[in-house]
Amino acid sequence: MKNKKSRYVINTFSDDEKSNIFFNLKNGVGIKVDKNISKNFKSLSENPTMNRLFSKYDFYSSEGEVEKVWDDYKNSFQDKFFHLIILPHENCNFRCVYCYERFENNKMELDIEKGIMNFVETKLKENNFSHLVVSWFGGEPLLAVDVIERLSEKFITLCNELDVTYFSHITTNGYNLTPKNFEILTKSKVSSYQITIDGVKETHDKQRKLIGGQSTYDRIIDNLILMSKTNVNFEVHLRMNVGMSNIKYVDDFIDNMKLLFGNDPRYSLYFYNIKKWGGDNDSNLDICPDNLALTLAERTINREMRSIPIKTMLQRNNSCYASSPNSFVLGVDGTVYKCTIALYEDYNKVGHINKDGEMILDDEKLKLWVSRGIEDSGCKSCFFAPSCHGDSCPLVRIQTSKRPCPQPKKDIKDVIRVMDKQGHTFIEIKQNKKVKA
Repeated sequence: MKNKKSRYVINTFSDDEKSNIFFNLKNGVGIKVDKNISKNFKSLSENPTMNRLFSKYDFYSSEGEVEKVWDDYKNSFQDKFFHLIILPHENCNFRCVYCYERFENNKMELDIEKGIMNFVETKLKENNFSHLVVSWFGGEPLLAVDVIERLSEKFITLCNELDVTYFSHITTNGYNLTPKNFEILTKSKVSSYQITIDGVKETHDKQRKLIGGQSTYDRIIDNLILMSKTNVNFEVHLRMNVGMSNIKYVDDFIDNMKLLFGNDPRYSLYFYNIKKWGGDNDSNLDICPDNLALTLAERTINREMRSIPIKTMLQRNNSCYASSPNSFVLGVDGTVYKCTIALYEDYNKVGHINKDGEMILDDEKLKLWVSRGIEDSGCKSCFFAPSCHGDSCPLVRIQTSKRPCPQPKKDIKDVIRVMDKQGHTFIEIKQNKKVKA
């Protein structure tokens, strides 16, 4: 059928219900049309102006578009991005009530550091990667800031020599994010931070204590305030892990963060449901039955504080890092994993890296993780494929043999509506007015 709407184009209403939004998952382009013009894609496509827009931004179904979506995933993303999640220290100064880690290892030794340096140098020189993305994780990575500093120096030098774009992110509890360590991280080109604050001081200090049970809230907040007083270009995602014990404090959390960081665009909030991740305290966790990420993001917007961009829920090639053949988690002893959640499962220990930089992998274990979505006929034909490619969580597929459909797929019309509410830029078509792009 001529000018048939692509399966990847979603039609919904704007937040004020005055417009229809047509959102293209293939490229992230949205067109917002005054509902008085028309609600129907077919009739809109017969309008010369709309037809030009729909054609220009690939809104029509075309022969081979399914294959193109999957080829784009491989050629533009998987083959171009080299991603490492490095655990410089596997112990932690916190003992959070929902943590699943066992803290069996401590700091990475120098021979493993050198092995990682050699491995990265070989990979970058032998492949055509355009980006090296390094995420620092733990344990608590700032217990080994010297490891981060040495490895970063090598990575940055290599990327400069080989014309590879370098990006670095850290997940830290924020307790040791002192001005001195922040300066080291800035020099090491760490520009993105995820830091968890579990609500107000009272709830945070119950859930996220030091090993000895002491409070952590005030020191984290002090460190964040000191960061905000610099002119460094960074982004901080403040995450609240939400359960039944602290959900009633969400508004207080939002308002407190707005008071502290509302005028600083480098800070934004997001929410994550506490889950039973496999820790010793799982049986005592009172978890929320519903996924709250979108609901609480909208509440953040309503209270005039920044949420992380809602568009990230629908961005292209948004599959889990563990599904990529060029993404690895590197432990302090050289163990190679695919996932940071299932650290103690044998099927997640896919190999080892030695001091010479040789990575020895178990191909059978690797196959469990990598690009399984393309083997699933339901995923291959799914409207949400440009985003998750059937690989939103390979761990779910391994553990349950079920298709791991992500929550934004189920909530997609609401996601687009909240994007509009957040101020996402759409091409606007208004009655009796020219196109505004």
